[in-house]
Amino acid sequence: MHLSTFANYGTFGSGLRQFPTLYINDWYESYDGAIQERPFAEGTEFRNCIAYGNNAGLTDFSEFFPDLLDPTIYNTPLITHSAVHHQEENFPDWILDDATTVNQAPPFADTNAEDFTLTGMSPLWKGTASSDVFDPFDVSTDLLGMDRDLFEPTKGCYERLP
Repeated sequence: MHLSTFANYGTFGSGLRQFPTLYINDWYESYDGAIQERPFAEGTEFRNCIAYGNNAGLTDFSEFFPDLLDPTIYNTPLITHSAVHHQEENFPDWILDDATTVNQAPPFADTNAEDFTLTGMSPLWKGTASSDVFDPFDVSTDLLGMDRDLFEPTKGCYERLP
């Protein structure tokens, strides 16, 4: 998964939610109550992604929640060059690489208008190419049709304009 924005800014009622913006797991409980493991394939990564929402300001809430049955089976970080919010005491920090921004609110243009383009030019929001530079046919443009920087794309689904 590359260049995705997971944004959850509820406006109904109090605007507060009971679930994170992004929840990933590698297991499920079958109809008979047995736990079925479905580990991520080797090399799986969420690269240049953003997971944030309006519950991030709460002291006991995380917008990104990994639920891994046996985290020791993974040899590399699953989240790379991304931006997430978490406040879990037992959060598996190894799941994030050093280039992932943690607990830093993205400078979205206008969440009330569901405009999740990024404003400003802070280097925190620069992503990186994949280990093989992105294929221009896969990611040459963002969701708005704007050209992407193939070597340092903006984190998330929209490319920032200089």
